[in-house]
Amino acid sequence: MSPDPFAARQRRTAAVAAAVATAIPITVLAGWVFGIARLRGVLPDAVAMNPITALSLLSGALALWFANRPGPRARMASRGFALVMAVLGLCRLVDPLLGGRLEIDLLFYRSQIQQMVPPARMSFASSISAVCLGTSLLLYRSGMVKLRSTRWLVLPAAVLALLAMAGYLYGSRVLFDIPALKPMALNSALALLALCLGIAALPPATPPISTLLLPGAAGTMARTLLPAAFLLPFLIGWVRVEAERAGWFDLGFGTALMVVLTSGLMTLLVLLSVWQVQRAERAQQRMEAGIRASERRLFQILEAIPIGVFVTSRQGQPYYANRMSQEISGQPAITETKAEEMSQRYHVYRAGTQEMYPPEMLPGARALRGERVHTDDLEVHRPDRVVPVEVWSAPVTAADGSIEFAISAFNDITERQEAKRQIEGLNLELKDQVAELASVNGELETFSYSVSHDLRAPLRAIDGFSRMLTEDHAGALSPEAQRLLGRIRNNVQRMGNLIDDLLRFSRLSRKQLEAAPVDMSELVRTVVGDLSRTHERQLSVVVDQLPPALGDTDLLRQVWINLIDNGFKYSGKRGDPQVEVGGKTNGVEATYWVRDNGVGFDMTYAGKLFGVFQRLHSQDEFEGTGVGLAIVQRIVHRHGGRVWAEAKPGQGATFSFTLPVGGTHAPE
Repeated sequence: MSPDPFAARQRRTAAVAAAVATAIPITVLAGWVFGIARLRGVLPDAVAMNPITALSLLSGALALWFANRPGPRARMASRGFALVMAVLGLCRLVDPLLGGRLEIDLLFYRSQIQQMVPPARMSFASSISAVCLGTSLLLYRSGMVKLRSTRWLVLPAAVLALLAMAGYLYGSRVLFDIPALKPMALNSALALLALCLGIAALPPATPPISTLLLPGAAGTMARTLLPAAFLLPFLIGWVRVEAERAGWFDLGFGTALMVVLTSGLMTLLVLLSVWQVQRAERAQQRMEAGIRASERRLFQILEAIPIGVFVTSRQGQPYYANRMSQEISGQPAITETKAEEMSQRYHVYRAGTQEMYPPEMLPGARALRGERVHTDDLEVHRPDRVVPVEVWSAPVTAADGSIEFAISAFNDITERQEAKRQIEGLNLELKDQVAELASVNGELETFSYSVSHDLRAPLRAIDGFSRMLTEDHAGALSPEAQRLLGRIRNNVQRMGNLIDDLLRFSRLSRKQLEAAPVDMSELVRTVVGDLSRTHERQLSVVVDQLPPALGDTDLLRQVWINLIDNGFKYSGKRGDPQVEVGGKTNGVEATYWVRDNGVGFDMTYAGKLFGVFQRLHSQDEFEGTGVGLAIVQRIVHRHGGRVWAEAKPGQGATFSFTLPVGGTHAPE
């Protein structure tokens, strides 16, 4: 919590008063130590303050200073100095009863004090004030008596100090120099008034000082009017006395002048008070209008938000329910409902049961105990349907930290629970599909095994018998029979290549990607060298500087083999077949391409290029199985890239693919 500004103002006032009350006796003691008469008394030929009086007042000022400080050590120091002040004053009071044997006020500078006219003895008014103020500070926060009782001890000291100041102001010694009781020094009266003000301002302050220190219009009016009402009569009286002494006018005129001035000034102060009250009332009216406007806006906001808001009073009873809250619960805020009847009145049950929710465990009731609650284990049973709700509750505290209300925000989660059930159902379906897919994959594995073993065996037999017929019985075979046997062997080899490509394509989905940095330029040069040895001739390939990639080297090698070999195959009927490999990057993805000057194709049929067994040219024109580009697409997609082709009939083709910069995707 933030510090109380009123208490801070009280402490500042007490601190200033302690500083003034400290400075005066220190100045007097310096005057005694250094022999400076003007420091011992305020006016020339005025009564000087006694050194013991100065020590008593200094002890009181230090007691006030430490009383204004926190902590047990400061409290002990304050009581110690307060005890010194009270004891010094008490010793001076009881001295006459002891026959004048103590003479405590003559302990220091005896001869100088006795030679002064009048002698600078400690006055009985100062002694009484010291006892009262010292006792008040000694009992401050002691727990022995109430603070209000100790404040009354300030009153005698304040009255005696004011009488002394009035006597000095009007030149009436009887007010501060009662015969046989010794006169009070003017600086003693000033220091005593400062101590009275400081003690009265110690927190917690009580009237009238608390009125002066109040914030707002009342405090401002008190600080403006009370000093004027107190000082102006003193000032007018002093002017009248001095003017009569100077012979400016007689007693009757002076009295009339004093009455007129006092009445006029009092009237002016009353009018000023009325003006300040009116200004305060206007300010209060503006503030109240602003508060009402804020309340209207808050009410409109609460009524408009699509979440139920329910406020519970500190007694656990309904206080407010917004429109959405009433729609969800089907009931308004019924303020006469008792805390123990809340669950029954609003039909609140534990979620999924017919058990009434315990009233003491409701989110609002828990928030009134200081908890912050979030739960979705309750539901409202309305006549038309059951409403599951999710609730957030929190306490609302007053300025002193006490809990005034509990605010609960809740929402109908019927749709969310239905969506949750649908998701759970979809998850079950997905599990079934995953299991079915696993079964299909197992069947594919079995099929792949059959293809690689069972289907190859008859192909090898056909190829072997055809070769034996060609080699061993060539003389008995006609040229047409030999040609047909050659066709049989070629188709067997083509079938073997097709089986190899299908197995390679099926294995792509099961192979784990092993991502690593790949030098694409070096990889392409290696692929070109391998293809040159396969074709038994040097292939003409222009390779630009390619950006590096992060991927599976073996799979990317297969991509380059298929694309570059594809380029040479479809440009092989030209006299100068050319293949160009290039690449670039934009910081997000790298793009690579293979461009040839072959037969090209019609872009109308480009969508068939990357399908399995899809061919745009017949087997008689160009050899192939129709699986190579499908393999390219599968590998690129597994790396998170894209693949496409651009071409024109008779003007060559360009096959391009992309790879993300810095990473790969998970296998499909």
